[in-house]
Amino acid sequence: MVTLSATTPSEIETALAPIKGQSISALLIANDAMFYDPAAVARLVALAASHAVPTIYQSRDFVDAGGLMSYGANTDDAEREAGEFAGSAGHPCRDRAQPQGC
Repeated sequence: MVTLSATTPSEIETALAPIKGQSISALLIANDAMFYDPAAVARLVALAASHAVPTIYQSRDFVDAGGLMSYGANTDDAEREAGEFAGSAGHPCRDRAQPQGC
């Protein structure tokens, strides 16, 4: 296993440069705040594709940008479920076996 590291979107190309000189058969991209930027997502997907290396990303955003596949939580669903749960917390009818007027 080889660890490649980039801390800013501008470092992505430099970080992926060793792929050509090594026998790297796949990439696994870890979650990072820099990937909240759609331009960084698109750049990483394009570079991985240009190296013809199968890549697994942490979110669907990468797949939507043309990446091969993602493996991770669906944050849209998690946020929706959290909102539904928070909205039901403390509701007067939540724990009653036979709610009256609910």
